[in-house]
Amino acid sequence: MRHTSGPGTAAALGARILILLTTAATTLAAALQAPAWVTAGLGAIALTFVGLRRIFDWHENRLSFSSARAKLGRTIHAYRLLPEERRSEAAKSALVVQVDDIVMAETTAWTEHRRTMRDGEQTP
Repeated sequence: MRHTSGPGTAAALGARILILLTTAATTLAAALQAPAWVTAGLGAIALTFVGLRRIFDWHENRLSFSSARAKLGRTIHAYRLLPEERRSEAAKSALVVQVDDIVMAETTAWTEHRRTMRDGEQTP
């Protein structure tokens, strides 16, 4: 499996590092008997980072995007590998249908994921 880098992976890594640092700093501040407002402030910052990470769900979004991109790439490459004489209107229509199916499946999965997250947040 190839490791990719980019803004999404950098943001996810940055979020994990910030969560780790702020939670560790919260524990350290409490152990050093820092003023209550310092410990509470660090805890609030850590909680904010955790909440933002949950809301935006960077890792899951990146995985979903990568999967859809690979499916689309495979479909388009299969069409491009057809000899020119076989790229008929029927082949072009089939390509469009396959791309639409991939887009619809990804959109449906994303919608279901968002509903699940929303419903999970409303459950006590």
